[in-house]
Amino acid sequence: MAEIVDLNASISIFEYNNYMRKILSILLFCLSFQGISQVNIDSLLNIWKDSKQPDTARMEALSTLSFEGYIYSNPDSSFYFAQELYNYATKIGNKKYQAQALNTQGTTFYFKSDYAKAIDYFTKSLKIREEIGDKSGEASCINNMGAIYTDQKQDVKALDCFQRSLKIREAIGDKDGMAASYNNLGSIYSQKKEQGLAIEYYLRSLKIREELGDKVGIGTAYNNIGTVYVDLKDVKKAREYFNKGLKIREQVGDKRGEAMSWYNIARTFDTEGDLETAILTYEKGLKIAKQSEAVLHINHLSLGLYNCYKKVGRYKESLAMYELHIQMRDSIKSESSQKEIMQQEMQYTYEKKKALAEKEREKELAIADEQKKKQKIILYATVVGLLLVIIFSFIIFNRLRVTRKQKSIIAEKQKEILDSIQYAKRIQQSLLPHESYIDKNLKRLLKNKKS
Repeated sequence: MAEIVDLNASISIFEYNNYMRKILSILLFCLSFQGISQVNIDSLLNIWKDSKQPDTARMEALSTLSFEGYIYSNPDSSFYFAQELYNYATKIGNKKYQAQALNTQGTTFYFKSDYAKAIDYFTKSLKIREEIGDKSGEASCINNMGAIYTDQKQDVKALDCFQRSLKIREAIGDKDGMAASYNNLGSIYSQKKEQGLAIEYYLRSLKIREELGDKVGIGTAYNNIGTVYVDLKDVKKAREYFNKGLKIREQVGDKRGEAMSWYNIARTFDTEGDLETAILTYEKGLKIAKQSEAVLHINHLSLGLYNCYKKVGRYKESLAMYELHIQMRDSIKSESSQKEIMQQEMQYTYEKKKALAEKEREKELAIADEQKKKQKIILYATVVGLLLVIIFSFIIFNRLRVTRKQKSIIAEKQKEILDSIQYAKRIQQSLLPHESYIDKNLKRLLKNKKS
């Protein structure tokens, strides 16, 4: 996925994620951490323009081109290609690449310190990623918002964002994302002057970066560790880490990182009182920062030059740098920008709560619907049961009625038979002599016989 980024909150530049470089094998080439050559840019463009290529390969190429190809060197070109990606992804209904494009566009606005627009694009990207269940993308968007809050000195909000992002990344086992979150937590604690915690988190980040071979991440970690040594008044150790970071950033073509490295190195010379070397170093950084339109970096470097020019009596140049610093500072911290960010944050919170409420309502309706269905089933079962009872009762009643009728018929037949028997008996008795008559005649015969 060639779009996920993390902001390095300590020095306010974006920190590359190692897994951004997992390009589809169909691209037939691998991008280097040393920067993207013109040949690779041409190859990416050719893949994007080749309508015979699968949609996924074309969008992956354009995503890589918009982010890795131009994000550090030419944000306007990065925005343009990201818009091309967004339009095509929308046309074919691919939300994953829509979110990637929005994230890249948010990054370009961040680099210009247009935080209101950056928050707007990050929020849009976050909504899509929540919708499609892209946990890695959710963590990245939340982290990027945290970096914006860091630049605006809203440490409480920034810390909350970084911790939420880290929790998601730990849950999904995203090592590269964890390294970025450790780095940004270190940045917050560094600003809070809790240097022990800052070093602890920076070293955690550096360890993972080294395991992954992420040169840009290693350069960021070196630079941030150097800032802690500045606060600890160990200028020599700080410069050692700054130089390590600068070397790597020059190798990978990270112009914004180079500008901030030169700024930090200049600070060490400024601290030691070597103003001429400090001025030359600040000037190198300012030149690079202007080329890459890095508003926040220009702000830091112009302020450093203002102080140094004033100390050596170069007042005209000092005034020019002060005016540039004020211009950049106002651009970063404008009240309207703060209000826009707050409004967008409130809008996002409202919409998220509304969405949750709608889901809860849908759930309640589904439960109510299910209960209605169950009640209907129970009602139907009861009716059927009653019908069966009535039917069985009718059958039993009918059977009993038949049985009673049969018993009545049998009783009548029995009575008729008994009556016939009695009638026959009476006829028989009427035809036969009476027992007393027979007895009398028997006695008479016996008596005559004896005489």
